[in-house]
Amino acid sequence: MTRKEFENYIEENKLTALFTRDKDSLYGQDIILTYCDSDKAVYTGAYGCIHDEKGYMLDSRVYGERGDERGCIYSDYFASEEKAFDELKKIVDSYKGYTIVHSYKENVNKFMKEIAGKTIEPPFSKWYEPVYDISFAKLESLIKEYFPGLSFVYDYDRFYGGQINIIAKEHIKILSVGTSDSKAVYWEFEDRKFIMFNELNGTFCDYKCDESGIYTLYYNSINLLIKYSYDGSILYSLNRGSFNDDDLLNPKFFSTFPVFDEKYSSKKYLGISNGTSTIIFERETGKIVYGVKTEWNKK
Repeated sequence: MTRKEFENYIEENKLTALFTRDKDSLYGQDIILTYCDSDKAVYTGAYGCIHDEKGYMLDSRVYGERGDERGCIYSDYFASEEKAFDELKKIVDSYKGYTIVHSYKENVNKFMKEIAGKTIEPPFSKWYEPVYDISFAKLESLIKEYFPGLSFVYDYDRFYGGQINIIAKEHIKILSVGTSDSKAVYWEFEDRKFIMFNELNGTFCDYKCDESGIYTLYYNSINLLIKYSYDGSILYSLNRGSFNDDDLLNPKFFSTFPVFDEKYSSKKYLGISNGTSTIIFERETGKIVYGVKTEWNKK
């Protein structure tokens, strides 16, 4: 591949600027490398192919704590320009998916502000006809508006909620939006997970929601449960210090334990459990009102 052929390729495929998923060591900002067409040197924040008396080599430059540093694109010397650009195309293609997804970052934020916390009509007939915040036709129009030229699939399970996947032509997932009780509350972008607009860490387990907010369950974390409002703010959290019994510290799912009687109605209270222990807390305040350790057929 010649230099000109490579330049035509990256222009046609919108790969002139590559999103590498690396972050700079000074400010933690995303590193985006822009193609440099010079064969003498590559400037900071750029990538390209340079030529000297030893041959052709790939190079990239980024900001570092002690000045410019070598970026993620580099190579040993090649004997010909064509071989160097063949290798550069392979490297560029490896960042293609990340770059496509990253280019829709602002669109994702705008799209989520339209649908987050709202009920979305499924794409097929329903057992009953409730009123939805967003019709399926409206959902389609929003996707066409914010993600022009992309396809999407809508996976839906009427018992456990549904999921919207927005897919690029190259079969790269741009965005996944999950629902709880049909409300759009959980989403993934650039391999990061969010409840509303709050990024989740790796200990996230499960979530439920009701009219007052979203309950997010964590495993093996200081925060065991966080309740979010539908604007993304944190209403309250339960942490390890909330419990006295060590057996209650790592709930793995929301409990359906049959202690929800007239005293602890499921409308007012919610339980979390690790399979052998359950605690019940007030949905409104997060106050713990009951704890139980269970054995087979015993409370």
